[in-house]
Amino acid sequence: WRGSVAQYMALYTAQTLDGLEEGSPRQTEQLARVGEQLGVALTPERVGIEGASLRRAQVLRYDNDLIAQLVYLDDRQQPLALCFVKSSQPASPPAQEVRHGLNVVHWSDGRHAWMLAGRSPMTELQVRQQQLALS
Repeated sequence: WRGSVAQYMALYTAQTLDGLEEGSPRQTEQLARVGEQLGVALTPERVGIEGASLRRAQVLRYDNDLIAQLVYLDDRQQPLALCFVKSSQPASPPAQEVRHGLNVVHWSDGRHAWMLAGRSPMTELQVRQQQLALS
């Protein structure tokens, strides 16, 4: 699933996110709806990333799995995505990879598999992953 998400995200530009405002009441509604569908309580505080503004939360489908996609615009005007799926895989620490030209940090908490993907340097993505209040 990470390859499919990275392939899709590689198409995103700052213009893709034009007109999507940070902090709008719709975002709180989007987070609640996405979280409900995937069994995670999502709030702006839990998914806040320093140096990046949340622009959209939506649910995609890959085969029979729902994928949550939270899209941010970072301070360099580059798209950044936090995505996750339900997973029965055991918890695993963050690992790194490159897919479709995007740097990816991925991990599992034992209930969900997560990935943070973007064009930011890998070290920056690692720091941002640690900022997330998802556990």
